[in-house]
Amino acid sequence: MSKIFVSYRRDETSGYAGRLIDRLNERFGAQRVFFDLQTLEPGVDWVESLERALDECQVLIAVIGRNWLDAVDRKGRRRLDNPNDSLRREVARTLERNIRVVPVLVQDAEMPEPRDLPDDLVPLTRRQAIELTNSGWHDDVTRLIKALERIVGEDGTHTPPPDPPPEPPEPANLATILPGTWQVQIMHPMVGVGTLNIQFDPAGWFRGQKMVPGMGMSAVQGQWQVLPGNQVALQGQETLGFQVGPYSVLVQFQEIGSARLVGVTSGGEQVVCQRAG
Repeated sequence: MSKIFVSYRRDETSGYAGRLIDRLNERFGAQRVFFDLQTLEPGVDWVESLERALDECQVLIAVIGRNWLDAVDRKGRRRLDNPNDSLRREVARTLERNIRVVPVLVQDAEMPEPRDLPDDLVPLTRRQAIELTNSGWHDDVTRLIKALERIVGEDGTHTPPPDPPPEPPEPANLATILPGTWQVQIMHPMVGVGTLNIQFDPAGWFRGQKMVPGMGMSAVQGQWQVLPGNQVALQGQETLGFQVGPYSVLVQFQEIGSARLVGVTSGGEQVVCQRAG
């Protein structure tokens, strides 16, 4: 059963009506909204279908454009003066049944005056109108839908409103993840895979043992610091045999977990860290 009937002039406001129908279908379901272009099937008696839909509807939306009042037929006669004009019959039949009629103004149209309407349409001028503007379309249609919900009920929701977007996850806090012992694989583009067993102290100190193919084992120690953008800077010294030199590494982490970290150094080495304790 179509509970919402949309009446409009196809050659004047079909674009506005179609745009409105999309929102109504989304909220109430196409089976509860009568719109000739989507509801009438080929070959049916359209007059009989219209009258049946009008008798079943709970509310009629009268889409009124700038030329709604003065539209003329091929002979130049005003269409509203014709008792058989389909739009006039739709609105008049609904007003006669004392069904809710909502004038919806588009194209900056204004409500017609009683003196400008045939007698069976004069009651339309006493119905409260709502204006749909291009600039405020979303909010205007939302206001209309809320009014329709009060008329036809909310039980016909076709598509439930989307769930609110999930809260963004808390940013990874490397300062609390890093303290502990890690086994690190370092993929050097030129020399192969090295290893680093390193311990991070919560106070900001580190020490570890590093092995690089072709270079042997060395000891590293110093201070570590978390920088913006999930970067960790290591600054200290490296001891290889009796030689002591500076040790400076900047790692950009791209995958961050409590037991696994993956990133790349400023020198282009890929690093994979597994928590060891």
